[in-house]
Amino acid sequence: MTLRPNRSSRLRHLIPLLAGALLSLDACSRGMTGPSGTTDRPGTGGPLVFRASPLDESEVRFIVALGNLNPPGHTFPSDHIYFYNRVPPAPPTTPAAVYAPGDGTVQFLLADGAETQVGVRSGSFTYYMAHIVLDPAIRVGSAVTAGQRIGTTGSSAYAIDLGVINEQKTAAFINPLRYPSTSRHGDAPLPYFEEPLRSRLYRLVQRVGADLDGRFDFDVAGRLVGNWFLEGVPVSDSASASAWPRHLAFVYDSYDPTRIRVSVGGTLPIVGAFAVQAGATDPRDVTPASGTVVYRLLSAGGAGDPPGPQRGILAVQMIDANTIRVDALPDGTATDLVLSGTARTYVR
Repeated sequence: MTLRPNRSSRLRHLIPLLAGALLSLDACSRGMTGPSGTTDRPGTGGPLVFRASPLDESEVRFIVALGNLNPPGHTFPSDHIYFYNRVPPAPPTTPAAVYAPGDGTVQFLLADGAETQVGVRSGSFTYYMAHIVLDPAIRVGSAVTAGQRIGTTGSSAYAIDLGVINEQKTAAFINPLRYPSTSRHGDAPLPYFEEPLRSRLYRLVQRVGADLDGRFDFDVAGRLVGNWFLEGVPVSDSASASAWPRHLAFVYDSYDPTRIRVSVGGTLPIVGAFAVQAGATDPRDVTPASGTVVYRLLSAGGAGDPPGPQRGILAVQMIDANTIRVDALPDGTATDLVLSGTARTYVR
């Protein structure tokens, strides 16, 4: 069965409000090291099965697919999904109960103020959830069962995260050593839910087209598309918070994957996730033979809306398969930009 997103006017216009809300989600899972092991998918002997929604279904306003952008913490597309239980900029409400979606053993807890990220080992998988105020009984080594309450939603975010680490799956990054296990072995969570719950959750995903899982790994060898790191960022430090402003990505919108997005974490004089001009060269088509390519950086607007005003301009040239030179100007009217002495070098 092909599942389509809910395209009602009420839900379609929730996404324009996400930019501010996701500012509080930036540190979701960067730098986390996942476990090792072998895995498989449900129906073929795999141990991971989700039998419960992490929030009561009546509390879920919508779900954001893999690939959300929100620089600087998510300059690169996010490797987890979001279950929203309130709509930005609504004030905090009574906390909602959070439940373990599947059986397992608590493997790690990462505290961030009053909220915690919890990782649960299930067979040879690990799933993790974030922005939770944990119940006191939940500790490393605790056994949890699907549907068991493990805490409540917090007040600093509008959503909770859900991600899956599948050691049998390796994402398509040119240099996987630059990424934490959540990205290097990240997997789409919704396929692991049992039916009919799976179909009900897919109907809440805000994404155009038949692929409702989304994507976060766009790298293609010898092409501009994908993730880039400012030259000099150590491989071992690539996923740390200190490196976020030195990230740059040429990818696609998580709501409408036909739309190009340029995501700038910092270093350059304009920061954000931007749409580009009509007819712009697709990053998949840019190679070292393309010369300098210019993108006009436009306000991305809300989900499904046309781009807004120009915010800047960016010029990029692939020097070789793993090196680019990039210059940018925060100018709302410029239509051309030549790489100058201010250009920065980025690498894979």
